[in-house]
Amino acid sequence: PRLGGRYDFGWEKIGPVKILDLVPGEQLSYSWTHEDQPETVVTWTLAGSGGSTRLTLVHSGFTQDRKRKDYNAGWLKYLTRLKNLVEVGSRWQQPVLQVTDLSSNQ
Repeated sequence: PRLGGRYDFGWEKIGPVKILDLVPGEQLSYSWTHEDQPETVVTWTLAGSGGSTRLTLVHSGFTQDRKRKDYNAGWLKYLTRLKNLVEVGSRWQQPVLQVTDLSSNQ
């Protein structure tokens, strides 16, 4: 990782992103592109908090016609998975949804 460097999340229709700001152990900002939408900026900031680390994520640069709320659920899901990974470590596994048909009489 370096200022001006590029990387890809490996997600369809997102990226690659360009690193705009990098302060090791404190902050990372990068461009964010999705499909044909105008570029936005995502900033992750880390700060000590009573023996723990507080993460603040800001996704900015939205135009009037682009709905920020569309990103809320996605970031919440991503951050919840990240929190679980950090807390559980390498034992963490992605949840698997199983659907049971309750309408059958078996």
